[in-house]
Amino acid sequence: MTASKELTTGMAGIYGWRPGEPVGRADGTPMYEDARMMMFTYTADPTGVASILPEPLEPVDAPMVTISVCDYPVWWGKDGVNRPYNEVIFFVQCECEGEVGFTIPYIYIGTRTGDFTDGCDAALCMGREFAGFPKKLANISINRDGDEWSATMDRRRVRLLDFRARFEAPLPADALPAASMGRLLLVKEILGTDWLTYDTRKVVGVGADWLQSPKSVMAGSATAHLGHLDEDPLDLLAPREPIMAVDIITDMAGDIDAPEVIVDLRETAAI
Repeated sequence: MTASKELTTGMAGIYGWRPGEPVGRADGTPMYEDARMMMFTYTADPTGVASILPEPLEPVDAPMVTISVCDYPVWWGKDGVNRPYNEVIFFVQCECEGEVGFTIPYIYIGTRTGDFTDGCDAALCMGREFAGFPKKLANISINRDGDEWSATMDRRRVRLLDFRARFEAPLPADALPAASMGRLLLVKEILGTDWLTYDTRKVVGVGADWLQSPKSVMAGSATAHLGHLDEDPLDLLAPREPIMAVDIITDMAGDIDAPEVIVDLRETAAI
């Protein structure tokens, strides 16, 4: 079948689908299948956290950070095409308008096949344009040697993440970090056509419970060494005290509810 011109041209052509078109997978079926997320939660330096939070998000005392190393062998796009990829996410505890939740100051998309065109572009664009996930591309490698998992992430030939983990004990799903992390508080920004203003600039709240019913949850231990680029100063989020490390295998809907606008920053700036 040949895709219509409407689905293959213009900015939305990256999705192979447009709003109003039928979604290319059956209703109620997962968007992600057998997704693996290795999550390492720890406390971080409040000063470092404060320095990387986008305005108007504010730090909390003894902030928690969760690094999530993710492998997505099956991600069904809106057009029903599998676009596998991998990902590294930094969840950072913060506050906005009196609500405590987590933001994502850094999130990276990588290829699990060696070819970024297998699906990384669609995953990057959808996350940024829908909810304000500040996604970037990175070279991410996830491997297992016996009982040890390892993951590395590089950008511009700099090692930004060296992750090691072992998972040995089953864990109840209600003990997962997502069960108590609160909403994601994301600063969504889309530039205006003059390059001087914003078409969109707002803080949105997004529900964080996408795990549904995990197929497997294992607890263990992890370490993470973080590197530095001026535009990616991950070393400011270096671990202080470990809290927990978990390995999750699950299907996920992926179709999150429409984000709620908490603060419209364009209106605030105009006052």
